[in-house]
Amino acid sequence: MKSTLKGLKELTAVINDFTMKNFEVTAKLGTEFAAVPPKRLIYFTFIVSETMQQTTIDDMEARFPHIKADPFFWLLMHEIGHCMTAEIWDTDDEIYFNKMKDRLDDYFEEDIFSQNEWYHVIPDEYFSTKWAGGYMEEYPKKMRKFAKKFHKAFAKFLKKNNAIFA
Repeated sequence: MKSTLKGLKELTAVINDFTMKNFEVTAKLGTEFAAVPPKRLIYFTFIVSETMQQTTIDDMEARFPHIKADPFFWLLMHEIGHCMTAEIWDTDDEIYFNKMKDRLDDYFEEDIFSQNEWYHVIPDEYFSTKWAGGYMEEYPKKMRKFAKKFHKAFAKFLKKNNAIFA
């Protein structure tokens, strides 16, 4: 994705320094948080559906109430979790999970909160979050170090793009 955002390359480098060193996963800017486990690739974004973000964060915080992390880190770690747990599932499992996700749209057309609550108990989503929380529990110092580097780079990114609001 070609971007005219100033400082995005540096910010992405900070994210990839963490994801590549620790997980051999590449991170790229996308239109949503997503994972492509066979390619060990994740996408991140800075604009997230409020409903999806809130239900995802609600799920993560309910399962790991003692972990205090901002939504970006929860969502990033969840996507890394897809890459780290991918070997659990075979192709038939993945097809089944995707059918389950597709069917949620039919069952909960108007009720996005219920749809998202069910989404988080589909096995690949559930175990991705379980992995993310487990990693954040086991390596809090690594997470704090990454958060500090990320926030510093993100502040520079915002400033370069005149996005700091007083």
